[in-house]
Amino acid sequence: ANSIEQFVPATIDRSAALSIEGGCTILCFPRKVTLDIAYYQMDHKTKRIVQTNVIYDEFDKDFTSDDYELHVKFYPLNYQELIIKFAFSRNLFLLLFAQIGTATVVVAMVYWVVTRLTTNLENPPPLRLYGFLSIIIPPAFLGFILGLIPVSVATAAVFWLLKGFSVFTLETDPTGRNWLFLPSLSLQYSDARGDPDDLFISQQGRAGLSFVTIGIVSMYYTAKAFVPDRTSSAQHDMPRGYYDLGA
Repeated sequence: ANSIEQFVPATIDRSAALSIEGGCTILCFPRKVTLDIAYYQMDHKTKRIVQTNVIYDEFDKDFTSDDYELHVKFYPLNYQELIIKFAFSRNLFLLLFAQIGTATVVVAMVYWVVTRLTTNLENPPPLRLYGFLSIIIPPAFLGFILGLIPVSVATAAVFWLLKGFSVFTLETDPTGRNWLFLPSLSLQYSDARGDPDDLFISQQGRAGLSFVTIGIVSMYYTAKAFVPDRTSSAQHDMPRGYYDLGA
């Protein structure tokens, strides 16, 4: 059968070394090592590793001994654990989110029906769903578009600056070593010039910093738009004569 092999990162847990008196950074050896492997049982014959942990325990500083115990735990994850670790396919999560949204709407409808049937009003108001949607959807859609435009422009500019070679010079410069001026910039002050071998790492770091900056700016202007300026409102509501007391 055809299979796709991918590397699964192993997480190292040596928290037990924190209890060693005097520290456990040099010449400190674990005597118990546990390899914890959790997998997704896809069918009767296929398993997919989801998570791997290497746990170091029972440390000592006896450098004359090379003895240690290796324990291996190999176990399947249940449905809830697989959901939490996003181990299923994208289609299953889309179906799950659609079901959750549908269930939420159904619960709200049942609540409205029960409230309407048990109300004490002689003429309860009708459900004006279309009128309600006509009031809330246009402003929300307009705000979404207005907020999306600057973020899209900034994201496109970052993509062009960092990875524009993948579109404009894919045949002549597929790795981006000669794209604009960024490949020649050094990553540290001690470097004379940029190392071409560090190009991918530098692109990822600069892209991450750019997205964090865009997010911070977006949150700032969002908070500025929605949080009222109470000081300005109070000054605006003060009588005109208040400002003329010193005149």
